[in-house]
Amino acid sequence: KAFPADRLDDLLWKGFINPGKEADTCPWVKYNLRDILITLLCAYGGCRASEPLHLWVDDIFVDPDDPDMALVLVHEPHEGIVNYIDPMTGNRRKTSRADFLQRVCGGRKPLTLETGRRHAGWKGCLLTHRERRAFHVFWIDKDAGRLFLTLWRLYIQHVRPVTPQIPWAFLTKDGLPLGVEGFNDSLKAAVRRIRLT
Repeated sequence: KAFPADRLDDLLWKGFINPGKEADTCPWVKYNLRDILITLLCAYGGCRASEPLHLWVDDIFVDPDDPDMALVLVHEPHEGIVNYIDPMTGNRRKTSRADFLQRVCGGRKPLTLETGRRHAGWKGCLLTHRERRAFHVFWIDKDAGRLFLTLWRLYIQHVRPVTPQIPWAFLTKDGLPLGVEGFNDSLKAAVRRIRLT
């Protein structure tokens, strides 16, 4: 099953309007930018619904070949590599995401180990960046990659809660990692708004 391609624009720009904010002129108020970004990754980047939920804020880059387009690397939730500055020593370190979450983020764990609404699965895929244990999202439409970068900047600046010990990109209003169940609820509501089943 696939979402009908001819209704993607309706889904993005009508389905993901925040209820009661239709007339607002600020895109970060009018639209649910978080879920538009996830939908762009799925519809134009070939991701499964759970894969974007494993993204961390530092996994989104400006594409060196096109400074208007996003370069997105989705890391394996446990073994993906993270580079960071050790707060105790000031030294640069490299470790796995699971280790980083345990040591630096107050004992948090990858979303694959969470239960309920925080859970996001991982089926495994070709890791195109083997040294980082990550895969590169290839945009099937370059304009979607450019739109993603524009909306990403608005999302980070105006929407995403500031949470120092939570590295995930996509959070709930309470500042907790978004799981598949939460995204699916939002997607279903957006689909209903554009009168699809």
